[in-house]
Amino acid sequence: MWAGVACTFSRVGDQYSDQLERNGHARRLSDLELFADLGVRALRSPILWERTALDSVERADWAWGRLLYPPVLCLAGGVDSPPLGPGAVSDSAGAELTPIDPVRPIESAASTVDDAPAAGHGTTAARPRAQASRQIAITGARGTLGRAFARLCDDRALAHRALTRAELDIADPGSIEALLDDLRPWAVINAAGYVRVDDAEREPEACERENTVGPALLAAACARRGVPLVTFSSDLVFDGAKRAPYLESDAVAPLNAYGRSKVAGEARVLDAYPAALVIRTSAFFGPIDPYNFVTVALRELAAGRPFVAADDQVVSPTYVPDLVRASLDLLIDGAHGIWHLATPGAVTWAELAHRAAELGGLDPSGIVACSTAELHLAAPRPCYSVLASEHGALLPPLDQALERYFLQRSEAQAAT
Repeated sequence: MWAGVACTFSRVGDQYSDQLERNGHARRLSDLELFADLGVRALRSPILWERTALDSVERADWAWGRLLYPPVLCLAGGVDSPPLGPGAVSDSAGAELTPIDPVRPIESAASTVDDAPAAGHGTTAARPRAQASRQIAITGARGTLGRAFARLCDDRALAHRALTRAELDIADPGSIEALLDDLRPWAVINAAGYVRVDDAEREPEACERENTVGPALLAAACARRGVPLVTFSSDLVFDGAKRAPYLESDAVAPLNAYGRSKVAGEARVLDAYPAALVIRTSAFFGPIDPYNFVTVALRELAAGRPFVAADDQVVSPTYVPDLVRASLDLLIDGAHGIWHLATPGAVTWAELAHRAAELGGLDPSGIVACSTAELHLAAPRPCYSVLASEHGALLPPLDQALERYFLQRSEAQAAT
């Protein structure tokens, strides 16, 4: 278990104060024993630029951090160290800066900085850029997950490389070996895969290549190098007979070719690399991808066209920004095996469209609810595929996710 200390500089009028000093933690070494008594084995704490690098990072004084947290805290910057940890060093506004690794501390600080004026009290010093030479490799650069992971890494200032299929074919052993030898990533996020559920019924070999063979080959290559790997599976590994949220330990029973490819992929990945992380998730929606269910529903309703949605399939729609954040945190924490990550909430597709329409200020009367059979889909679907986790609720609830979807969608539209 890891924990974080959230203290910063505060301002009241023209008076600035260091919260670490005011609460006494800055000089109270015995606090570490209290953290340890709670079961904490890794600790994240802020390195405040107002305290450490008031004038410039080149003249930074790291003595305080080394004194109080010698075994657990430092900035990433070593050549052979992974360039991130469970959190990031915070400036006076709490913004995420250079990542830290509290599990494997490095005794050097990043020395490359963006051009910025020297900081005074209450301002943010020049932001250091992590120098670690090893990156996170992200497959599926053009897909929904791949793009979302790349944006998250940008937000967290994490070195990464998003790879298209032309750069890395995960079902080609030679392509995998060459890329991993050249890039030497500290971790691999496999966001590639075959996602066309109905088409998979007509081309099961292509689906199996991307969802079973590719992840297995990638897992074997990562295992040989000791490189952490996360890959993704689906709620469609279940048949819906349970009628209660599916947990990681529930037996799989896929109804279609896509689900069978994911079940086989899970087994082969973990057989090749037991330390790999396999995340099952469900029914993506997000503010950037124009083709997800929620966005398409809103677009059709806004245009005055009817929108048809099944009212007999119960799912747990998953907000992509929350999914990638939680996935990256689990990867950083060294999680392995199968985990379920889905936005808490059980709704039919028609109910999801109604909620989205109401929040978006659109008339939901244009939603045409129907049975799955009436949609004439090539691939059978489970009538119930809601996911929950034996590890607890790891994502915010659906209503909050939908609210943030509209906020972030508006921000994205305003930026274009």
